[in-house]
Amino acid sequence: MQEVSRFLTQSPGDFLAGNPVQAQDVALDFLDKLLSALSELGQNYTVAAYVDNSDVEFISITADDIRQVDREVILARSDVTVTASQTGHYVHRGSVPLPGGNSIDIPRGWTLVDLIVDGGYTDTWMDLTDEPSPTCCQSDDLVNRSSTLSGRIDMIFHRGDLTPLSASVVGNQIEDRTASGLWPSDHAGVVATLSLP
Repeated sequence: MQEVSRFLTQSPGDFLAGNPVQAQDVALDFLDKLLSALSELGQNYTVAAYVDNSDVEFISITADDIRQVDREVILARSDVTVTASQTGHYVHRGSVPLPGGNSIDIPRGWTLVDLIVDGGYTDTWMDLTDEPSPTCCQSDDLVNRSSTLSGRIDMIFHRGDLTPLSASVVGNQIEDRTASGLWPSDHAGVVATLSLP
């Protein structure tokens, strides 16, 4: 999951004094909210891997400090065995310009887990054809003129008595770009039609 933010506060704030101490009081954690909601539905998930990305603090209208920490997270169901995990940050970072000529660097992170699933899942696309179709990746700013998709990392899996009828990649053609010339996403989408027993 992307953009799983955590918001922290500090009152009174010290932003105007140079922000020597970062806000530490958790006001809202979307990960905790999601895990609680899943638990209420009887679903038991744990955090298999996470990485903190941007960590930005600013001042509120009440002069309290508000801090937002962005995260990438992988959740694992309780019946899935996680055997290894890795996290890291990409070398290239986004940058947000600020008044006065300053800017904030925005790190972009990744998470990876190895796991064992007792389910017998089948790759839907490869069940229909032996020709892999690339789904990743367009340039970060989505303005590349021709498609740069070269790797296949976005997939649909099925199991049991479902029968795949068709599968296609969307958002990968020149005509799929917006009127301003942007690709719909840095990844192409994968769509499949399956038949129920």
